[in-house]
Amino acid sequence: MLPPRRLGWVGLGAMGWPMAQQLLSKNPASTFYIFDVDRTLLDKFAQSAPDRVKIAANATEVATKADWVFTIVPEGRHVRQVYLAEGTGILAAENLAGKTFIDCSTIDIETSLDVGLGLAAKLSNNYLSGCIAIATAEAMGMGMKLGIDPKILSATFDKGTGANWVNRSMNPVPGVCPEAATSNGYVGGFKVELMEKDMRLATQAARQVGAKLVLGEAAVSAYAQTASDPDFRGKDSRVVYQWLNEA
Repeated sequence: MLPPRRLGWVGLGAMGWPMAQQLLSKNPASTFYIFDVDRTLLDKFAQSAPDRVKIAANATEVATKADWVFTIVPEGRHVRQVYLAEGTGILAAENLAGKTFIDCSTIDIETSLDVGLGLAAKLSNNYLSGCIAIATAEAMGMGMKLGIDPKILSATFDKGTGANWVNRSMNPVPGVCPEAATSNGYVGGFKVELMEKDMRLATQAARQVGAKLVLGEAAVSAYAQTASDPDFRGKDSRVVYQWLNEA
């Protein structure tokens, strides 16, 4: 199914900006309607394709003019504002029949369940990914201290039952994946404080529905301690490997 000719985007923050850029570049025939509370971000984004990017006055205008609308904002209260604010929210737009709204925000499960089940899948995935990253970091550290070369160790994991995406594409040990953020001073990638946030939201959601988690609290604690260290904050979440080593 091809995207429509009119696309909308609300929220151009740390995650929203690169995602919106991808959507813009992959759909050269589409007009792009954007909105963010930061006018500077809007102006900067519009410069990337001034003939196709249109700055909207609010979320209502985005929903009015676009057929598919993507939203990605920091917290549940922001999602409610984007969708429900009287006069400026998405649901204040007329003629919404046939339009598609996709919220990519990582927020509390209660707010998300009011707009659908997408976040339930996202939190479950990020919980799994976060735990795998810590396990990979621990296993790499253990094997290296036992004398195994990190690249050989990673290759061994990849051929065995411990194979996973983190090890293969974003191994936490610098130099194992030369093109990854982990080999570039942990610059770029998914910030450790965002991983801490997602892990907290996932464990909270699990408690609310009575799902037992054995690894959850330990993982939250590991990311929280890593994110609180000024040497690691703002870096890719796989920097937890360095926190483990220094610890």
